[in-house]
Amino acid sequence: MEPSGSTRRRGFQVIQSVVRAALCLSMMVLSAGTTLSAERPNVLLIIADDLGMQLSCYGDQHIETPNIDAIAASGTRFKTAYIAQASCSPSRVSIYTGLFPHTHGHIGLAKPTNPPLRSEFHNQTLPKLMKSAGYRTGIIGKLHVNPKSAFKFDLYRNADLGPNNGREVRAMAEAADEFIHAESSKPFLLVMSYVDPHHPFAVQMDGMPKKPTLPGEVPAWPFQQIESDDLLEEAANYYNCVRRLDWGVGMLMEKLRAAGKDENTVIIFLGDHGPPFVRAKTTCYEAGLRVPFIVRWPGVSKPGLFSEAFVSSVDILPTILDAIGEEIPAHIQGRSLRTVASGNNTGWRDVLAGEFHQHTERPFFPRRALRDARYKVIHNLLAGKLTIRIGIDGDLAHEVVRTEAYGGSAVQKAMTLQADPPEWELYDLEADPWEFNNLAAAPAHAEALKRMQRLLFDWRKDTNDPFLDGATLAKKHADVNARGETISLFDGKTLDGWVTLDGKPITKGWEVVDGVIHLKIEKDRPGHIRTTRTFENFELEFEWRVAEGGNSGVKYLVKESQSDLGLRYFGCEYQLLDDDNHKNGRTPTKTAGALYELYAPLPDFKRLRPLGEFNHSRIVVDNGRIEHWLNGRRILKATIGSKDWQAKIDDSKFSSVKDFASGPGAIMLQEHLSEAWFRKILLTPLP
Repeated sequence: MEPSGSTRRRGFQVIQSVVRAALCLSMMVLSAGTTLSAERPNVLLIIADDLGMQLSCYGDQHIETPNIDAIAASGTRFKTAYIAQASCSPSRVSIYTGLFPHTHGHIGLAKPTNPPLRSEFHNQTLPKLMKSAGYRTGIIGKLHVNPKSAFKFDLYRNADLGPNNGREVRAMAEAADEFIHAESSKPFLLVMSYVDPHHPFAVQMDGMPKKPTLPGEVPAWPFQQIESDDLLEEAANYYNCVRRLDWGVGMLMEKLRAAGKDENTVIIFLGDHGPPFVRAKTTCYEAGLRVPFIVRWPGVSKPGLFSEAFVSSVDILPTILDAIGEEIPAHIQGRSLRTVASGNNTGWRDVLAGEFHQHTERPFFPRRALRDARYKVIHNLLAGKLTIRIGIDGDLAHEVVRTEAYGGSAVQKAMTLQADPPEWELYDLEADPWEFNNLAAAPAHAEALKRMQRLLFDWRKDTNDPFLDGATLAKKHADVNARGETISLFDGKTLDGWVTLDGKPITKGWEVVDGVIHLKIEKDRPGHIRTTRTFENFELEFEWRVAEGGNSGVKYLVKESQSDLGLRYFGCEYQLLDDDNHKNGRTPTKTAGALYELYAPLPDFKRLRPLGEFNHSRIVVDNGRIEHWLNGRRILKATIGSKDWQAKIDDSKFSSVKDFASGPGAIMLQEHLSEAWFRKILLTPLP
């Protein structure tokens, strides 16, 4: 985010109060240069999860972050810094390896179904290189990389800090204090990996912030420009998390000072990518790739400097190695920040690159992006091959923008483009900093597009991008995105493809009215209905509503099984309920969206539409992994066969069911003595 003239002035004013003290400290450090050259510095790397440019030292007028500002005042802030990929695990692996994701191979989240770090780099990661250099190493908070053995620290603390791993900033500061004070003659590398401000947002924890920011006290995101009560509440809560992060950083810095280590510690602070909202996280737009980036390098960085140099998260590893006097391996794609941190930009890069591949298991939708001082180009490598879901972490912006109020608006057009982008996007960042107007097809910008395309190609070639090869790209696309054609389980006119549980035609209770399946309640109960086909791995989408006080459900992986209750049809149930007016609404595992009797939906994510309106739900079953979505937000996940799953089964009425939820099964619409309506039932098979 490039601050405007007024916000830039305010950003300088915010840090002015601390810069004098920082200058005094830095002069002390500079005067001790001879000593520091002989004594290798400690390294403190601070990573904030999902932190964009929402800091007062970067000109944000809606927040005060005095502790992070103090680090900025004592070191060098970089105005334009990119992470390598706006997704947690790939970004962190790039920080720890100095490589772009297309090189290190960890292109999605750290999940068993996503590729890990390539084996040839297992001994070339930050903790292993620092260990080899004689440093003791520690990480407190989130790691989230695969395989963990390639990122082995001497100390790794996370789960023991409390139930909200990474949000207990006081506990993290105490853990850091223990590590810093550990008896050792060795210098240290300490990574402080905060979860704040990741979603779901904890408004207040450990009493912080003391006075939370309230909805409406921060405006709509400039990269969205959507006014909605839900979205404004989420934005306010995000800012509360950033404020707590700043408090935690303040406690950490006090521990460092109290230990007498601050004068000989290189400090690097950054976010792992932009905020968890549509058009930011998991994109190649500025709000996703651009992060705060601060370097305080005693004797090198220039206190209070706001550098114009383009820097990247791949520069962190070579910078640290340079700072401790170690040779930088030739394969590393980043550069040491020594010269630019001191204010000398001569010979530095004049373009900056980022990319994206995938976040969860699918879709794989690779993008490459490159910017200069004015223009930004994005290449969507699989444009036209598939559309993508643009929702992220429960943000409802893409749902709100579909409403009549935003019809024809710039943001509606931008989100439509994001879901089904053209091959090329070009933005004039001077005139359009939030990338709403794609100029790729504009004749007046044809030369700019051609120049940026050439620069992007050169960067991809220089970094050995494997997807320059069309066959490699096509194979990856086929391997990851393979799925069957979407099937409509309801044609809007008839109940073809549906039968009663015993396989007979449907003759009572269930009817089709105006393109909607209507379950009417009669004296003679109509019973459940099921599909004639069975499915094993799939995405199932449907819209539904129930009458006041109503109760229904959609079962999946349904098959006839033997149990203590006899031979019956069993399967997983996505519960449909009027939570406010049905007795089951008081039992979390029986509320709307629950996996009935087994898993409750996350209350902070769950948003039911008013009674009488249709809700949109999605069920994902992917090789044992289950997800429930409600109105654009994932509210539940589970893994069939896991220890947690088995424990819940053993403690439920399904404990005696043979092979519960195993193998392919039918889809079932349930009748529970309540009127219900269903429409737009679509199923996409997965491999």
